[in-house]
Amino acid sequence: MSFFPTNFAMIKSNIVKPENIIGIIIRIINLFDNYGKDKEKAKYAGTVGIVQSIDSFGQLHGTWGSLAVIPRIDEFEIIK
Repeated sequence: MSFFPTNFAMIKSNIVKPENIIGIIIRIINLFDNYGKDKEKAKYAGTVGIVQSIDSFGQLHGTWGSLAVIPRIDEFEIIK
């Protein structure tokens, strides 16, 4: 399942509850990089990690590094 801006509603609805997101493995496809201005985010493409927490803004934090994945903005897929 790939998450992109239109699929964020699944996380906020009863289909995928936030507490069920913790512990899943995701692959980052693309982090929004402010139209090429943020080169740091490009290195995360293809990175796989485990979701460890969701902050109060709904951003996913995990083992892939220091940047959060933002479900309404960034593209990622659930591996397991």
